Amino acid sequence: MGHFVKVKSRGLRALALAFLILSSTVGSVCVADHAFRRHRFDVMRSLPVDSTDIVFYGNSITNMHEWWEAFGSDSRILNRGASGASSRELLKNLGSVIDGHPAKLFLMIGTNDISGGVTVDTVVGNIRRMAERVRRESPSTRLYIQSILPRHEQWKNDSNRLANERIELLCRQLGVTFVDLWQPLLGVREKGEWSADGLHLFARGYREWCRAIAPLVGREPVYGDSMVNMPSGLPGSLGMRSSYFGMLPLRSTDAIIIGDEMVHGGEWHELLGTPRVKNRGTGWGYGGLTFDQHKAQLKTILTGNGNKELPSKIFFYCGTADKDLDDYGSLLEHARGMAPGVPLFVMSQIPVNDPLENAWVAAWNDSLRQLCERKDVTFIDLFHPLLDADGHTDTDCVKENYLYGKGYARVAEILAPYLREEGARPLTEEEAARVVARRLVPSFPK
Repeated sequence: MGHFVKVKSRGLRALALAFLILSSTVGSVCVADHAFRRHRFDVMRSLPVDSTDIVFYGNSITNMHEWWEAFGSDSRILNRGASGASSRELLKNLGSVIDGHPAKLFLMIGTNDISGGVTVDTVVGNIRRMAERVRRESPSTRLYIQSILPRHEQWKNDSNRLANERIELLCRQLGVTFVDLWQPLLGVREKGEWSADGLHLFARGYREWCRAIAPLVGREPVYGDSMVNMPSGLPGSLGMRSSYFGMLPLRSTDAIIIGDEMVHGGEWHELLGTPRVKNRGTGWGYGGLTFDQHKAQLKTILTGNGNKELPSKIFFYCGTADKDLDDYGSLLEHARGMAPGVPLFVMSQIPVNDPLENAWVAAWNDSLRQLCERKDVTFIDLFHPLLDADGHTDTDCVKENYLYGKGYARVAEILAPYLREEGARPLTEEEAARVVARRLVPSFPK
């Protein structure tokens, strides 16, 4: 019998802002954003997994949370979520999750399939194949298959409930632990304090989720009863992501990296080899927050629910959507006023794949360097190290304007000297290449 656990400059600026608006309407964009998923799965393929690790594998609902921080900054906990992912894609990319034989694997998938018209039979069949592969290729891994969560639309809920019944039966047949999260997260249907869109979760929802699975993870979550959502006045997924920053603790020994999707997409505690670096990036699609939105979120990051100390360092990667030098300067002054004495670092924009736009990005970075000199802020050049020998964007590192796994390893090596006091031991490009070499290259959707 299986186990059943009842827990359940401004032309480009305008274009980038359009991407930002689209990315905040996460439901439709995540399903269609193949470019994002190609980048995300490549990042996963470049990061090692070992036998002590606890892996969370799924779609955007998994992707957007900081699981390792929620369970006390446990570096063994790895996020392998990909926004918009389907069960078929997770099956194709499973090798990069289980080849290191992790101790535990928490799987959740299906809501994107069902909302996109994929049959319940297909979803359950793909989950069966994943479970069988885990048993065959990583028999020491304890697999937990989590139920699909409730969502706002009733017709999708009906299909999700049917799928959960079938998944539970499958788990009983295979002797796998089924984790029923439907009842604990039923509030998602009504949005409110649970969700901005009736699908993804505010911190309030993750608090219940983490508490439900804590006995299986083996760690208690850090979210306190009195803590409230703090979306920073931001819409959709941006506000939901901000709410986690408001509840997650911050210590004086922690360095934080603030920015857009490029930051969010990096598993920095893995890339830099230290639990003292915290990811405060927001967004999925290419583009980013405006400087006013960064300012609003900064207060949540630094003060939150009263569980914050000033960090050791603050790194910024901003301006993808909002290239206004005066506004960037205002953000830096705002940070200096909120965190007096804390060293500030500004990363240049990474190169893009269109040569004409890249020239404009280069000019922006030159202006940004001058701004940092005036503000006595450390400027970190990411642009030139991500070019090839001919001065073009290195397409092994940047594709479709997204940073890929090799690119993240290169950036980690650039950042590491600035994070020696925090114990940075970066994943090198050579190490990432060895990880990739032993993994099969998956196929992606056309």
